Formats: sequence, C-alpha cells, structure tokens
Amino acid sequence: MAIYTSNINRVTGLSGIDTESMIDQMMKAESTKYNRLEKQKTTVTWQQEAYRQLITSIENFQNKWFSTSSVSNNIGYDAFWNNYSTSIKDSSTGIDSNVITVNSTTNSGKYNINVIQKAETESITGGSVVSEISTDKTAAQIEQSINNYGEINLEINLDGATKEISVTQSDLLGGKNLEDVLNDKLQSAFGSTNGKGKVTVSKDSSGKLTFSPTGDGHTLTISDGSERKTGVSFTQTGALASSVNNFEITIDGYTAKVTFDSSDNADKRLEKIQSALKEAQNTTGDKKDLSSYVSVSKSGTEDLVIKNESKDTETNVSIKVDGTNNTQKLNPTGNLGLMGIKNSTTKVDLTSKLSNVFGDEFNKLFSGNNDEITLKFGGKDVTVNKDDTIQSLINKVNSSDGGVKLSFNEVTNRFSLESTQSGSNGDIQISDIATQNFFRNITKIDVQNKSNSLNSKYTKGQDAIFEIDGVQTTRSSNDINMNGISFTINGTGKVTLEAKNDVDGTVKKIKEFVEDYNKLIQEINTAITDTRPKSGEYGYYEPLTDDEKKAMSEDEIKKWEEKAKTGLLNGDEHLNKFLSSLRGNVYKAVDIGGKSISLYEIGINTSKNYNSGGQLEINEEKLKKAIEERGDEIKQLFTNEKGIAKNIQNSIDDAIGSKGYLRQKAGIKGTISATNNDLTKELEDIAKKLAEERERLYNKEMQYFNMFAKMEAAMNQQNNQMAAILGMTGQ
Repeated sequence: MAIYTSNINRVTGLSGIDTESMIDQMMKAESTKYNRLEKQKTTVTWQQEAYRQLITSIENFQNKWFSTSSVSNNIGYDAFWNNYSTSIKDSSTGIDSNVITVNSTTNSGKYNINVIQKAETESITGGSVVSEISTDKTAAQIEQSINNYGEINLEINLDGATKEISVTQSDLLGGKNLEDVLNDKLQSAFGSTNGKGKVTVSKDSSGKLTFSPTGDGHTLTISDGSERKTGVSFTQTGALASSVNNFEITIDGYTAKVTFDSSDNADKRLEKIQSALKEAQNTTGDKKDLSSYVSVSKSGTEDLVIKNESKDTETNVSIKVDGTNNTQKLNPTGNLGLMGIKNSTTKVDLTSKLSNVFGDEFNKLFSGNNDEITLKFGGKDVTVNKDDTIQSLINKVNSSDGGVKLSFNEVTNRFSLESTQSGSNGDIQISDIATQNFFRNITKIDVQNKSNSLNSKYTKGQDAIFEIDGVQTTRSSNDINMNGISFTINGTGKVTLEAKNDVDGTVKKIKEFVEDYNKLIQEINTAITDTRPKSGEYGYYEPLTDDEKKAMSEDEIKKWEEKAKTGLLNGDEHLNKFLSSLRGNVYKAVDIGGKSISLYEIGINTSKNYNSGGQLEINEEKLKKAIEERGDEIKQLFTNEKGIAKNIQNSIDDAIGSKGYLRQKAGIKGTISATNNDLTKELEDIAKKLAEERERLYNKEMQYFNMFAKMEAAMNQQNNQMAAILGMTGQ
C-alpha cells in the first residue's frame, strides 16, 4: 500500500509484480529521517509538558504562601506571624465576659479595663409610618350593606396567621354596634394580649372604622373572605329547553339576543348565549361585552344560572325567554368594596413607592407642575421625585455626605435617622424647614424635638469612657486600638484582657510551609536527577512510531511511553539554576538592626541526606523556644525587606516572572508566553522540517511508481512482441 501518495488512483501490478509491496519497503528506508523528526517532536512536546508541570507546582507554592489576597497565610506579612490567643475575663468572677470583643492583636500583654460608658451615635427612630387600616365608609353605611346583602366575609392576616371572620344580619340584631361585633370576633380569632385584643377596631368622630394591630412590629392585612352567596345569582328555569326559540338579556341598557335552532341541545344554547353576551348592543348600535357583568352556566339539563361578576356593585338583569320577562337585582360578590377599605395592609417594604405609602400627605408636597422637591442635609441637596421608593430615598440621603444615615425597618414600619459621626460631637443637625417638615410628616421623625412623642426611641450621642490600668480616657467610637490590640466595646463593666503568643499555632504554620517547600524541592530534584532508561545495550526508550505501536498492546505502549518520558529533564541547567537560587535564598542570613540571624539558629536546618536536594528539617523543640524568646526577630527574618520571604519571591520571579527563564523556555498556560517560548519555537521548526520531508517522500514515492510503471509498460510491450513472433511461427 502506498505510504505518502495513497490518495492517488493508479493501476499497478499488470505485469504480475507486487509493485505496492516493493515500493512500501523502499519507502520505509527513505522514511528514516521523517520518523526521527516525529520522535524528536514528541520528545520536545513531552519536555515542554514536564517543564509546565513543574512551573504549575512553583505557581501553586507561590499562590499559597506569598499571595497578597490572603495575608494571614503570606509568610512575608506580619499577619502570618501575629498568632495570639486572647481571653476576656470578668475582673470579679473570672468567668468569660462580652463587655469587650478583641478583633485582632499583634502583641501580647495583660490589661485591666473598666468600661464606664459605651460610645453612642445620636439616632432618632420615628413612629410607624403605616400602623392601621381604615375604611372610607362609615359604620352605618357598612351596616346597611350587611342588612342589604346578608353578610360580609373578611380574611384577616396578622403576622402570617390567617383567620376568616363573618358579620351577618343576625350579628347586628338588638342594635349592636358594628365595631363591637368586629372586636369580639377578632379577639375570638386571634386572642388578646394584656387584656386587649391583638387586633382592634375603633370608630372615629366621622363614624369611619380603623383596624389596628396591638403593639409594635406587627403586620396586618385584610382581604376578601369567602365569596358571598346570598342574592348574587338566580336560576331561569327552562331557559335552555328545546322548546325555547328566543332568548334576551339586558344589562345597563345593552341587550344580547339569541335565536335558537330546534336542533340545538342545551350545551349549544348555552354557548350561543355566552357568545351573544360579548356582542350586546344598545338602541344606537353601540356594543358592550356583558360577560364582565355576569356569567352564565347550566344547571341540570335545561336551567340557566346567571351570576353577578362584580365584587362591589349591584347588577340589574332583565331576561326575556320567548317574550316572557323576568327582572332580577343581583348582589355584589365581594366584601372589601362594601367595607370601603382604603389601604388593605400595613405592610411596607423597601420597594414601596412613597406616593403609595403616604398618599395625599406625600403628593401635596409637589406644587403645580413641579415633580421634584429638594431636601437639605449638612448643606448637601437631595432631590426627591414622585417615583421614589423608600429604598431610593434612603440611597439618596445616605450618598449625600450630609452627615446623616437613613434606614427603614420592614418589621416595625419605622424610619431611623442617625449621625454618621459617633460620640458626643455627632449631633443630627437639620436646619432647613422643608426638610424638617418632610421628616415630621413622612418619616414620622421630629428632628427639631428629638425626643418628641412622634418618636419611639431617641439615643443621645456620647463618647466611650473607660479606664486602662487605672488611667481614664475617652473615645468617640467603641472601636479601640492600643498597643497592637484592636477591640470593640459592647457594654460596661470591669474586665481583664490577656493576649498570649500562640507558639503552637505559629509552629504549625511554619511546619506546613516547610513541608510544601520540601515537596517542591523534591519534585524539581527528581526531574533533574532521574536518568533516561535504556531500551537495550546502546539505545534509550524513545517515542514510538505508528508502525511500532501496531505491533504492541495498549498496556505495552503505556509502559514504554512511561519509560520514554523519564529523565527528559535530567541535569537541566534551568532547573539546576532555580534549585540553587532557592536553596541559597532560603538559607541566607538576614541582617536585623546590625544583628545577623538565619534559619539554623531557630531550629531549621538543611537535611544531611545529600540526595534530598536541600530539603529542610525542623527541630521543633528548638523552634518553639526561639519563637517564645525571639518571636519578633524570627518574624523579621521572614518579613524584612531582605528577608527569606522576599528572597524566595526573587527566586520565583527570576524563574517564572514576566521575564523568567523557565517562562521563556517552556511558556506558561494562559499567558502570551504559552505560544512564545523556546520549546514552542523548536516545535515549529520541527513541524516545518516535517512538512519539507513529507514533500520529499511524496515526490520520491511518485518517482518509484513512475519508474515501475515504465518498467511494466516495457515488459508488457516486450511480451506483446514475443507473442506476435510466436504467432507468426505457428507456435
């Protein structure tokens, strides 16, 4: 079979000679250089992969121990060495105390702290912005509706618990007041607290009702209860009977007319009525869809049920069945409309529009065609418009740099305003009259009379007052920093704060660092020292050609390639350079204030095993003692500008940094160097040579085929001549 020209159609072997096999054998000899280049390409690819695996290991080591995003694990940062355990004990009882909380410490020490007063930020919490649900109908009007329509059913939701209450005509007998009936039913449904119903109903001077949850932080919602049944529908007997020829229904001056065919069954008649409802006309020919007024359905086999679809209003219906009139008044099916509920819930959230929550009180602030109002905080303007929500108002105020911070509690429905400056100097100062009125009327916060009855809570700003070891001092904030210790004041009282150097914690982190360092050293040292295994007396294991693989099993190929990949970086100068630099920088002595210190002095030595490649060993007892006695010096040994951490970083940067020699040699995935490096260029050069060699082999193979083709043609001609001669001689 042709090797390099197999896609060309040709005719061979006419002479009986196996031309294909002969050329294949000849081409195998010609392919020696090509196969050598293929093996070279594979070898270089494997070398690049081996380099990149080592580069990845170096990067992982660097990211773990020298990352600027995790300073507590960066051996070159103070945070790595600031391992302290702290305790806060009550000075009298010796038990744990939460008067203060330690946030961080960079020093050890023991302090007696007496907190006399917490710092407070001046803040004002206003009254509930929506605390009740009101009706715009009087109790007398609602009672009249109940007497007219039989009942009103309400679904009441208090803090997620839902109950349905009904007030019927019989409940009002004997002259009972509607509000008294409602209070009895609400108390029966939700119970009472402190002798008062959890939801109460009161009547104002105009006779209108108000539903209110008792106490702060409760959410009340009123919605339609069960649909009322009394008088909301009527049944027209026989309207769908087969004997009926004509049907008419009139509502609000519009009439829908239907003529039935004698073959129409009851379902078909109902369908025609439903269609006609949508095309009802008045006397002038105007059309109206009456299906929004009433619905029609079948009852039994031939009766028609007509039901009012309005929740709030009566509907007068006139029916003609073959000219016979029937007029009915249908009651509304709803309840809230009959109650005249204006706002059906006290629930307000951050997405609620101010215009929806505060209604006329908010809208009247905008005069004429003016769609904006301006509030002033500390000389900063804040523009409020009609589309603002509670959240957008908060965002505008808080981003104004006006010295105040606004917030809203969705549970209590209350706004809070506080100074952005804590302590006694952090007064809330709002002098603009329009802004004062806005806060009083909308947020229910009186910024003039800060402890006014509008407010549920007022906190005056004050400084923190505390003693440390008998010396009294003040701060405007509860966050305190002293002697390298940061703590927050939570309350008042006397405590003892003690911070101790966590030697075991530091030793544990150093041991982990050394373990990772040794793993890296071992991996690189193995790559350098591993020798290439020989496949025979002279040759080494090399990549297999496709023909060689055909003669082997998958397991044999796998084992062969494992050996062929071994030792490809043996004695590599770049890896030797990195290993030498790393070992030298780790063990280099560091000058600290004119005094030299190195790893061996604190119990970290190079392994005596020559084959370890310079791995480190720890004398844990000596290291602990050194940390206890020379903790600051050890920290500087690593964190100093010329310390171990910086030196290791230099070694790593020299190798894999933007101009690193390992980066330039093999490239790093995900960077420009991945395609711009020495080995990639070498692979490109090999690929070019392979293309040239393939072209040469193609031409050579064609030459062989042409040569054999000519030979066969000559042989065929000779055979033909011989046959002709023999024919002439009669043989």
